[in-house]
Amino acid sequence: MVFHAARFLLVGRQSRTKSLLREHLGTVPGEYVLDVCCGVGEFAEVVDGQYLGVDLNPRFIQQARQTIPGAAHEGFQR
Repeated sequence: MVFHAARFLLVGRQSRTKSLLREHLGTVPGEYVLDVCCGVGEFAEVVDGQYLGVDLNPRFIQQARQTIPGAAHEGFQR
C-alpha cells in the first residue's frame, strides 16, 4: 500500500501515457507485446494482443499478478 501511495505521488495514474500507448501502439488480437521492466503491469490494460510483462523484481510481478484483471492474454514473468 505504501508503494502504491508513493508511486501515485510520483507518476499519478499515467492516463496520458496510457492514452498515447493506445493511440500509437495499435495492437490487435493475435499480435504479441513484450513489456520489459513492466513493473506492476499497469500498461497491460492498453494491449489488445497477447501481453507478456517481464521484470526482475519478484514483488512487482507478484503485485501485477494480483491486481491486473486475469484476462487470458496477460502474463507476468520474472
